[in-house]
Amino acid sequence: MVVAALGDSLSGGSFIDGRYVDDPSASYPALVAERIHATRLGIVGIAGAVIQTIVESIGQLPRDADLLLVNAGTNDMVVVADGLDSLEQIRTNFDAMIALSRSWMPKARIVIVGLRDVACMDPDQMAGPHAIRRLRNAAEMHAAVRAFNEHILATPAATPVDLASREGSESVALFPDAIHPSPLGVRWIADAVLAAL
Repeated sequence: MVVAALGDSLSGGSFIDGRYVDDPSASYPALVAERIHATRLGIVGIAGAVIQTIVESIGQLPRDADLLLVNAGTNDMVVVADGLDSLEQIRTNFDAMIALSRSWMPKARIVIVGLRDVACMDPDQMAGPHAIRRLRNAAEMHAAVRAFNEHILATPAATPVDLASREGSESVALFPDAIHPSPLGVRWIADAVLAAL
């Protein structure tokens, strides 16, 4: 079994000792690969990246992947909430990324991991230097995430994983800075993915 993962910082690391650590070996795709006894794992997890940037690195993933984990769009939703791009354009970018992924990894089963609503968490409890404190447009962020998840989790011939409705989605223990998973959060995401397989 060859596993590939495509996404932003959630695919590329975790929140450890009060900060985000860019370490794919500590990410949820690595844990999923370990639990299903994958023979090989390729990860593209680009911290801070929007979908248009992530798509440029698909060619770094193994073409013979049997499973592709996709988790991208959190950074795009901040851009949408700030009025700097349209939700329609982000949906188009996501669909193009999935189409290119299918072309590059034709035999891969695609699992799409939906977004959590980072704006729903209490900013006063957040930890770390990059924690979300007060989103300028929290209401817009809520709406964008809901609409984006509706679209991406309905992607044809893909397995959806709805993190937003999963118990623990708003837990500071799992997501200390609102965005990045702690080691417990990594296990929480991996468990959600494994339950969908």
